[in-house]
Amino acid sequence: MAIEHGEIMGIQIRDMVLVADQEDPIYRGDLYLDGVKIGSFEEDQDGGPTAIYVDSDASDSLRERMDSFFAKEGFSVQEEEDYDLFFIRLIELEQLLQVFLELPERGMAYLVADYTDEEMVVYEVENDMGLDQLILEGRMEDYDVYRSLEDFVIS
Repeated sequence: MAIEHGEIMGIQIRDMVLVADQEDPIYRGDLYLDGVKIGSFEEDQDGGPTAIYVDSDASDSLRERMDSFFAKEGFSVQEEEDYDLFFIRLIELEQLLQVFLELPERGMAYLVADYTDEEMVVYEVENDMGLDQLILEGRMEDYDVYRSLEDFVIS
């Protein structure tokens, strides 16, 4: 099975489009659970919670998967707005995958997402030596390295 979309606990975003290109871009797209379309989402242009439109029979399954992800990450959901963190991560994963797919055209092998500072910084790296150097010299403390398509599937 070819990996075409980022995925967390069987949840994917497909057909994601940019709705508003502001300081913080706003996206909307379709939601899939285990390969089946279950609804859609749209981020709020005013910074409010992400609007989720899900088939009623999939709502509980979606919430259970998100809760499982948060538990695995050591995070407990306190309010409904906390679920926005899940969608932020899923949108980010989808965006990073699209960049990763273009790496070979630029002679690069790895993608690094650095979360050490407030804003995520993305680096393209040519080889293992460059990766080690980037991590050491960049003093990265919180980062993800994407080496293969499988790294875009979180289960």
